[in-house]
Amino acid sequence: MEKINKGVILLIKTIKKIISNKKFTEELNKINKNFFNLKQELHIKNELIVQFNSECGNDEIAISEYPRGKYGTSVDLSLIKNNELKNRVELKYQYPRGLRCKGVQRELLKDTNTLKGGYYCTDFILIIHKRFFDKKGTYAISGVEAIYPDWNDNFSEKHLSEFENGINRSFDRNVISVEASEPYKNIYHFIFYHFKSSAK
Repeated sequence: MEKINKGVILLIKTIKKIISNKKFTEELNKINKNFFNLKQELHIKNELIVQFNSECGNDEIAISEYPRGKYGTSVDLSLIKNNELKNRVELKYQYPRGLRCKGVQRELLKDTNTLKGGYYCTDFILIIHKRFFDKKGTYAISGVEAIYPDWNDNFSEKHLSEFENGINRSFDRNVISVEASEPYKNIYHFIFYHFKSSAK
């Protein structure tokens, strides 16, 4: 079983810096304006990789869906320095109501509590996307509804805690919230979990 090295270079800090920058907010606006009727996990992950790799030195790189394990499993995002894998990051995207669903909580816990390629993830990023629109969530210029408009409850710390109680390792948590305005007001809560120990 892997032990998390306390001396690991936390390249995840660069991801946090990127998310806090104006440039990333601008890209979130573009993503939501063009893909409001889709779940945006892949779009957001790809943008993080593009910005990470454009800002970091030649000895650092972010790679998607690596490393791969058996049966088609893979780590969502890996951060590598000097050819050494430093951070194995699982990234998941949900709407506020998703946290109320036991089935969703179980799926999220698969990423925090399950070995992939023989290792646990070092970090987990949970994105909660809160949208501010009318009851149907229709984008006026198109007449098309946003995806899952009924899943747009208020963000609940209670339901987040229920998910966290199922995590099998100790962790540090912090949150970065980003407001985007296209095609309506949106708040993306990026909840970071850095695991401090091996699984129980």
